[in-house]
Amino acid sequence: MYRRIAADIADRIADGRLRPGDKIPSSRQISREWNVAIATATKVQAVLQRDGLVEPVQGIGTVVKAGPAPRSVEPPDGREPSAKLDRRQIVRAAMTLADREGIGAVSMRRIAVELNVGVMSLYHHVSGKDDLLQQMSNEVFGEPMPRPVPEHWRDRLDLACRRQWNLFRRHTWLAGVISLTRPMMAPNAVAETEWAVGTLVRDGLPLREAVGEVMLLTAFVRSLALSLLDEVELRRQSDQTIDQWWIQRAREFDELFSAGEFPHLGGLEDPVDMEELFEAGLRRHLDGLEARLLAGGIGDFDA
Repeated sequence: MYRRIAADIADRIADGRLRPGDKIPSSRQISREWNVAIATATKVQAVLQRDGLVEPVQGIGTVVKAGPAPRSVEPPDGREPSAKLDRRQIVRAAMTLADREGIGAVSMRRIAVELNVGVMSLYHHVSGKDDLLQQMSNEVFGEPMPRPVPEHWRDRLDLACRRQWNLFRRHTWLAGVISLTRPMMAPNAVAETEWAVGTLVRDGLPLREAVGEVMLLTAFVRSLALSLLDEVELRRQSDQTIDQWWIQRAREFDELFSAGEFPHLGGLEDPVDMEELFEAGLRRHLDGLEARLLAGGIGDFDA
């Protein structure tokens, strides 16, 4: 509630109803006008002060901060703030920022700067960063499934895993946001899981085992995607490609393997890459699952 009240006051500042030096409503006035507790009203003022919109002045109270408005409220390049802001616009801006600079760059203030709007106006559409991350994940998984959708269970799961892998490669931050143990309530991701589980149940696998198999496949794809995420972050931090990293350390590896203590690893000419691991791992898993379906009987996930 306090975020929405702060957004309302921020809007008054943005559109000029409250000008630099004007007093904003006191805690008691906020409490009466919005029918909230004093503690909530105090949080409103704290948020506005934190975002650089207001400042306390001794003997007067809390006033609109003088000087140039923050870029997130009034863009310095003369462009008008977006008048028709909506949730999807915010989510897409956050995704673009995360794709370009990593999830660590995503903040409500930074998104406001990207969209040329007041920080508090975002809270009319998302409740905070956790809500935003959930909406970002939901947007990614909302991309349409490739057509035509096959009928055979193996082809369907193969399609689902390749789709996930492609999504993780395009949005590397996604692997660090989703969780198997504390899944986000993102409807599009839930729908995809339901579709995959239903595929296995339709072909005779017990429900609990079907859920377990889909979780294993997701964990496999995500584990490789986390390695991609690590590489992207290391590239951002060091400004060094993976090929440059290997070249720089070639001498160290030569010294390590030259004594013959590690003959197998030392004899490897080219490292195995992520694409090879994905193809081999997916094939092995689906082979095993096919054998399980043909054998019938009690599975590994039966209670």
